[in-house]
Amino acid sequence: MANRKQNRKNNKKAKSNKNTILGMKPGVFLSVAALVALVAVGGVLGMNKLGLLGGNLAVLPNINASASPAVTMPVSTLEPGSDAEAVFTCKITIDGISIQGMTTQQAFDVLTEANAASYADLVLNVSFNESRSSFPLAQYDLTFELNAALAEAQKAESEGKDADIIQSISVNEKMLINGLQQVADTFTVEPVDAAIIYPEKVDTSLPRNEWFPVSKEEPGSKVDMTTLTNAVLSAISTRSLSAPVVATFEEIAPAITEHSIAPVTMELIGSMTTTLTKDKNRNINVTLASGFIDGTVMVPGFEFSYNTIVGRRTAERGFKMAGVIVGGDRTEQGLGGGICQVSGTLYNAAVFADLTIIERSRHSYELAYLSRGRDATVDYGTKDLRFVNDGENPVVIVMYVDKLKVTAEIYGTPLSDGRTIGIEVKTTGTVAPPEDILYVADSTVERGTTTTVNARKGINCTVYKVWYDKDGKEIDRTVLSKDRYPAIQAKVYYNPADPDPSITPTPSPTASPTPSPTATPDAPEQTPTPEPDPTPTPEGGTD
Repeated sequence: MANRKQNRKNNKKAKSNKNTILGMKPGVFLSVAALVALVAVGGVLGMNKLGLLGGNLAVLPNINASASPAVTMPVSTLEPGSDAEAVFTCKITIDGISIQGMTTQQAFDVLTEANAASYADLVLNVSFNESRSSFPLAQYDLTFELNAALAEAQKAESEGKDADIIQSISVNEKMLINGLQQVADTFTVEPVDAAIIYPEKVDTSLPRNEWFPVSKEEPGSKVDMTTLTNAVLSAISTRSLSAPVVATFEEIAPAITEHSIAPVTMELIGSMTTTLTKDKNRNINVTLASGFIDGTVMVPGFEFSYNTIVGRRTAERGFKMAGVIVGGDRTEQGLGGGICQVSGTLYNAAVFADLTIIERSRHSYELAYLSRGRDATVDYGTKDLRFVNDGENPVVIVMYVDKLKVTAEIYGTPLSDGRTIGIEVKTTGTVAPPEDILYVADSTVERGTTTTVNARKGINCTVYKVWYDKDGKEIDRTVLSKDRYPAIQAKVYYNPADPDPSITPTPSPTASPTPSPTATPDAPEQTPTPEPDPTPTPEGGTD
């Protein structure tokens, strides 16, 4: 204690000495100046050795570091005078470095060099779940608060107290938070909203309210940036960098929950039924094609293609031989015969359901199961039935065969205000076929047989789509199609190896006692109009 009093006495005596430079005797001043210069040079060399002057610093991925990170060293705030020679007599450490026996200026210089040496080693570690990310503080304008630490040391010295002081540091908070945010974003798990599942096909045997199941929602998670920022800044200000700061996560609630989704309303909005024949193979084909279509889901914007949904009509896929239209005028056996009844039935239901028709073709003549203007022929690769759901809600096609009847039903959202849709066909003219019979050689006809085609009149008609209000009053109409079924001339097809049936042979003369029998003149020769041999559709194209 006596020594401390003596030091204070010496300090007071030094203040009264007028022959001083900045409070120091000339010789002392020169010594201190030389020491400061050596420390400064040593600091620069030390910083250069550590790679802090012009060296490359490791940059954390996805973190925006300052272009030229540099440690901020404090400038001494000591007032000129003998305070610079005041010696710390108490056991005082700053960042573990003892400054006992040093003047304030000496402590400033020593700690400045130590700060430069530890500059690159100050790293903030943050734990994100099982991952750890490092943030070198040198990249965020690291600043050492040395003047504040020395002021605290001077206070302890004035009070005669020993002290262990931790030098505070600070960084550019905006830069650091931005770096933390970029890393934290990579750990964000977005929530999954509950949603209605629209499969390509539904099981139509289920109740309609079970056709579209709902997927359950899943919450997400993200880093609680407010808590993390506070914890990080606290760790930096207290130099608590030995252990990683643990990031906490907060839940992100999904916007749509399973309970908030209203069930899909599916009402019958269009249907059509036609009667089948008793041809077993034909009915098998109709049932098979209907099964491929049954349960088809048309989400908004979906374009239905009959040929895509039903596919090729082959024996491997179960299709049978039945009557198909060939050459536009007669029926022959072909794979998939009868499936045009499926497309025609579905076409009518699609019109009633207000689906937009993209492609539809008529047959070559009027059929028994659907009247003129309402049929729809298909042929894989050439003719298709296509329509699109351009509404805002999904629709489902239900198609089945029951007791020699095939039915197409379309379920969805009904038209507003109780409106309905109908089809109206107006015949605009007929064309009589030629009166004579045309004989056509066809190598596909079995020898010794002929195929007869009956004459058919041509039909011209206009087909309308008509809207009705809830009271059945017409409120609008548009033209669906203008169909022209050509007149068909009566024909007889025969094998070219057989005699031409159009030529009537001359009867052999009968022997008689009359010496001069009368010969029967030959019938006039008829030359059939040449036509190419019709080729049956191999996959049951039109029927």
